[in-house]
Amino acid sequence: MTARVDGPDKVTGRARYAFEHPADGAAYVWAVPSAVARGTIRSVDASQALALPGVLAVITPDNAPRLPGTGDPELALFQSRSVAYRGQFVAAVVAETLETAREAAGRVVIDYDQAAHDVTLTAGHPGLYKPDFVNPRYQTDTETGDFDGAFAAAAVRVDATYRTPAEHNHPMEPHATVAAWHGDTLTCCLPGDDPPDPPDPPGNSSCTTPPRDHPGRPGRSPPCSAWSRGRYG
Repeated sequence: MTARVDGPDKVTGRARYAFEHPADGAAYVWAVPSAVARGTIRSVDASQALALPGVLAVITPDNAPRLPGTGDPELALFQSRSVAYRGQFVAAVVAETLETAREAAGRVVIDYDQAAHDVTLTAGHPGLYKPDFVNPRYQTDTETGDFDGAFAAAAVRVDATYRTPAEHNHPMEPHATVAAWHGDTLTCCLPGDDPPDPPDPPGNSSCTTPPRDHPGRPGRSPPCSAWSRGRYG
């Protein structure tokens, strides 16, 4: 049996999560999720949050910097007042402490124009489509043998529909990120399987990944990656 190289650090608590990488003078961000499943933000009242001592800023679609197109709408944070799903990040509070950011996020008042939503998947749904691939890049449809013929000729047949709830994995690592500028280099420490993939740089830039010392899954990417300022401008 081969011992896991990360085993001792994990069981003794020496391994660090991404959030445990130190950063001097850090500010903390707490997201404000959408309370509706679909619609449009009518207004954002951040006055109560901004009045709280220690709050540095409240980011909304009205004041967020415009981001270059990434081709992935999930990365277009605060770029539109449109709400596509419940829990979408529609604002964020920046504060001097995590506790202040969390408290202030609860004081941001958002008014919505709520629209009808459709979350029930049926066989005849008009929005059904066939993706080019399924995760990670497997063929969408696969077929082996003659199912219809075998099923019809079977001595015993069970024909039933089963409905199961959605299931999600919940790793121990918190969903948190540490980002810090060091001169012209931005270092991001984040949970997950892979380092982020920002847009292609306009000029010369570099990406480095420090040695792994976090309790992530073995064989996966390290939690910290660094990019030159050319990647972000």
